[in-house]
Amino acid sequence: MAGAHGRPAAEMLQLSWIPIYRGWLEGDVDFLAEYATRLSAESPGVQLSNRGGWQSDDLLAAFREDPRLAAVLAELEGLTRGFVEAYKRHGLEEGSDVDPFEIELCNLWANLNPPGGFNATHNHPGAHISGVFYAKAPEDCGQLLLRPPYSFFDVMLDRSAQPSVEPEAGLVVLFPSDVDHATEPNRGASERISFSFNARYRPITPGGHTFL
Repeated sequence: MAGAHGRPAAEMLQLSWIPIYRGWLEGDVDFLAEYATRLSAESPGVQLSNRGGWQSDDLLAAFREDPRLAAVLAELEGLTRGFVEAYKRHGLEEGSDVDPFEIELCNLWANLNPPGGFNATHNHPGAHISGVFYAKAPEDCGQLLLRPPYSFFDVMLDRSAQPSVEPEAGLVVLFPSDVDHATEPNRGASERISFSFNARYRPITPGGHTFL
């Protein structure tokens, strides 16, 4: 439809788009819930975004030392790679190769959110990709909310531009680290147990070197 002076009429090209990738861990994840619960009984944890719950210190080294947990890390690395490849393939012809890259997991921690607990809005500076995977997700335990990179439209006009994800045991969700995110309060009957992690994307030069 033409507007004034024969020019195209004004139109919305893209309102808000946050790339989100999801996958699932293989096998039973109950052992991860038990692991996090045991840690919470042994350590006071740290106070960052968690409100009314418990958050562990960085567990990446501990995961690498335990074969069962190291297998989870390998799955996370594979899913993170899949996220980057899917993003890089967007707009390419089918069958086209993407430029080579490496994925480096930076850190990983556990979160326990009892009824009423939640995670305040935050992001993860110093990383490129952030993720969360759920070890225990009872009914009505609180959605993951990803905030658009603006506030006026989000609050006043366009609530649909705020993507949300319903937790599910074994679910892995990945998104850009600079995206603000939060969780709803847990309104379920038991605690939500999740693990969060960060990764860096490292392109590989034609000479075989990585950077970023």
